[in-house]
Formats: sequence, structure tokens, C-alpha cells
Amino acid sequence: MIIDFTIKNFRSIKEPVTLSALATNVKEHSDSMFQSKNEDKIKILNTTAVYGPNASGKSNIISAFDVLQDFIVLSTDLKLDEKIKYYQPFKLDKKWADLPTEFEIEFIIENHIRYRYTIVFNSEEIIKELLVFFPKGQEATLFLREKGKKVNFGDYFRGPARSVEKQLLKNNLFLSKCANSNNKVLEEIYLYFKNNIIISDLSENGISLPDFTTQECLKKDHFINKQIISEFLQIADVGIEYLDINKRTFAEDIINFPHDMPDEIKKRIIEDLQYRPQMFHKLFENDKEIGTISFDLAEESAGTVKLYDLAGKILYVLYHGLVFIVDELNNSLHPLLTQHIINLFQNANPNNAQLIFATHDTSLLNPDLLRRDQIWLTEKNQFGATSLYSVSDFDYRKVRSNIPFDKWYLSGRFGALPVIGNFNKWVENAKKKTE
Repeated sequence: MIIDFTIKNFRSIKEPVTLSALATNVKEHSDSMFQSKNEDKIKILNTTAVYGPNASGKSNIISAFDVLQDFIVLSTDLKLDEKIKYYQPFKLDKKWADLPTEFEIEFIIENHIRYRYTIVFNSEEIIKELLVFFPKGQEATLFLREKGKKVNFGDYFRGPARSVEKQLLKNNLFLSKCANSNNKVLEEIYLYFKNNIIISDLSENGISLPDFTTQECLKKDHFINKQIISEFLQIADVGIEYLDINKRTFAEDIINFPHDMPDEIKKRIIEDLQYRPQMFHKLFENDKEIGTISFDLAEESAGTVKLYDLAGKILYVLYHGLVFIVDELNNSLHPLLTQHIINLFQNANPNNAQLIFATHDTSLLNPDLLRRDQIWLTEKNQFGATSLYSVSDFDYRKVRSNIPFDKWYLSGRFGALPVIGNFNKWVENAKKKTE
């Protein structure tokens, strides 16, 4: 489970901002959080929503999770003197354009131990990398790596160290290098970032990503299957009777993959193209039902495609108690469907899964659905830098638990609104220029 995530000098984020899933002392919706099983017994929110105007930094918060995950998982693929592509600093201030990016994430893994992992890097190298944990509630360092110094190992560190350090390139993360060198302690943490955080992203490098739901359905003796996904789509009322997944053949050499795409991604895309879901709808003649007709998933509406994609991920995350991170959760979905998805994490979540999402859907700003500390807002200042704050940061005597969050947000009482100019005048000016 993720406790909080701090981001500095990344895209539109200049000064540090922290997204926290740590429950505050607000009283509403006590069932919308769970207590950790570690020594701290801290209370973690199971849902966190991020709002804000277009280009205010919402998606950059989500992207930072994605970048951190990719950096950890793929760090050892970087060759000598290869640029760190994850370095994407704030560019609207010349001073900051050359400063390092910083990520710090606090989390609890399956062993119920709390960790804090920090990385500081630029396009060339890792400047600092720190991993601490909290055995018996007390902070202790596992390792500290700083530019120009030997790695400092704490008393609790076990396994090969100096031999791994000798092979470490300046653009590789020590966590990743050690985990892939059979260090059991760091392996657990590496696998947490690799397997326990599911980030929903339908495209990469302009190519549709492999379909998670289809791949899960193809696994034998698996709890995610065609029937359970069909039931999800039926409940969502998109007019589908059932689905099937068929294998087809095609020439692999017709795919023009980007030259830098990892082989693992290529393999998964090929598998995805081989197995295509078919959606079966009722077929009528003269207003009488005469059977069914199938459609390829690509022929379905954007909303149906997104629901199919989400179905397998939601079920997988809830079943295993993982973290699900989604940008623009509401896109192509009816507001009532989005509310029901959130309610799954709020009320049907025995394994303490987490949902973190960005959205524009103000219908979700409902005190019957979300607590004040579950609602976060992004806003840009006059210099183009993102700030991040929670509704629970406001004076609790003025912002009570039963206020209409949506109306207050749209009226600007929480800030985080776009300053929109005169579109009518824009149309008039455009018309004059064509006359």
C-alpha cells in the first residue's frame, strides 16, 4: 500500500508536492480506510482522487508514478553512458531546467514493513538513492548511495553488496541492480513496484498496449475468465450478451515497432494481436430475437472498450489487494458507472486494494462518496508551476463534511479552476480575419 508520494522538479511540478493516502482525523466515511498491520497501525485511505484544470498537473502526478515504476523495473537495461530518459525537469525556469528530479515514496509491502525510498537524478546519473525502513516502528537505513561516495550499508542490510556496487553504472539504480543479483531483501521491494502497482495506460509510443484483461482470461484455472468479464459488462448495461476470445494468425513483420521498444513489450503486443475478444450482441429480425452477432472489440464504443480494459484490472487489483492508478478514470464512462467503480474500492474491498485516479468528473465530488481527505486539487501559479493540496487542508469549521463539494469546486471556493477567456470574442475575431 502506498502511504504518500513526493515529487520535485518533474514536468510542471517545480517545488515538492506530496500526494498522501494517509487518513486525517476527519470523521466521515470511516469505512473508506483501513489500518496497516505494521507496528505503526496507521490508517490508509483506499481511494484518492485528483482534480484540477486542464494542464494543471493532474496527469503529471499520475505520470510520476509511471516513471518511478518504469525506472525501477527497467533501470538495469540502461547501458554505459546512456541518457536517463526519465529525467523530465521543469522547463519554465532556466534555473530548474538543469536541477535534478526527486522522487520519494513511502509504502508498506506484504511483509507489513514500512519503507521510504528516495531517488535524486538527472539525465546522466543517480545523485542520491536512499532506502530506509521502520522495524519495530523505528527508522533505520538499509542503504544510502551518494554521488562520488561508496554505498553506505545499514546494520540491517543483508546479502551481496560490494560485488554488486562494483558492477553498478552511474545511471543504474542500486535497488534494481541488487534485486536482480539475488538480494532477497531488495527483491521483495523491487517486485512490489513491478507487480503490485497497476497503472492503467492504453497506449505507449503510439501503439495500443497489450490487453491486460484478455491476457488474464487466457490463463488456465484463473479467477479472471470470459464469464466473469461478461457479467461485468452485463451489469454495466452495454448490451453485450457474452464474449469469446479467438486466436488468429497474422504476419508479425507487418508491425513497425519503434526501435527502442523493449522485446518484452513487443512480445506482449504480438500476443494481444493473436488473441482478439469478440463481443456477442442480440440479433433481431422483424423485431424478433433470432440469435447473436459478434463484433471485434475494436468495433465497440470507446466506453465499452474502456470497461473491458478496466474489468480485468479492477478484479485483479481487488483480489490481490494491489494499487490501481488511473488517469482520467471518467473518460468515455457514464458518471454512474464511475461511481460504482469507486464504490467497489470503498465497500467491496476485503484485501485493502487502493485506487488513485485523476478526473474532471465533478459528479464524484459528493460527500456521500468521498471524504475531504480523499479529494486533492492541482493548480498552476503565474509561473506555470503545479501546486497540490487537499480539501481537508481547508479550515474544517468552514469546509464541513456535508457541504456540496461539486458546487464549491465549480464556484472556485477551493481554487483549482481555469481562468477562461472570452470564446465568443475569439470566434468574432476569427470571423473578421476571414472576411
